[in-house]
Amino acid sequence: MAEKEGKQRWSEIKARLRALNQGELVALVGDLYRASADNRRILHTRFLGSANDIEMYRQLITEAVAPDPFSKRFPQVSEAKRLIREYKLATNDPAATTDLMLSFIEAGTDQAAEYGCDGDDIDPLAAMVGEVEKVVLDLPPPAQEETLERLWGIAATAEKFGWGFGEYVEEVAARVSGQMNRRAES
Repeated sequence: MAEKEGKQRWSEIKARLRALNQGELVALVGDLYRASADNRRILHTRFLGSANDIEMYRQLITEAVAPDPFSKRFPQVSEAKRLIREYKLATNDPAATTDLMLSFIEAGTDQAAEYGCDGDDIDPLAAMVGEVEKVVLDLPPPAQEETLERLWGIAATAEKFGWGFGEYVEEVAARVSGQMNRRAES
């Protein structure tokens, strides 16, 4: 029921937005821009996008997944996932979004290899590996190759802490490699 209400509300909002003139739309977007840093970041990325945007997102994601171990901050996996969704929404760039997903996995894997972890720490990393596997074959071939190379690197790093994560990433990388080879042969 809530989903239907949400769609109904969006359709009502969309209808009202269509009734606004250009000046009113610009004023509305200006209000949203001033309302939050997240909105500003999305609008900057969407309309003024630069090569620095992905680096900014990568840094924010890395800090959320693997904060400085000497700080009093805990990993904020949900924040990192939100930032990935935000970037995807702002750019509609699947290769760059996958790059950020891999950055998420690499940061968490590096942190676990360096400082240790428990099985619960691995679950979000494994889930993100699964998300990467779902999208990798939709990427352009150079991005597929880079993704595969990074997955193999993650698997090698993950061997340092166990929990079966390294083996899982190896399995995913092997499946992706096989699928890429079959596509290349056909």
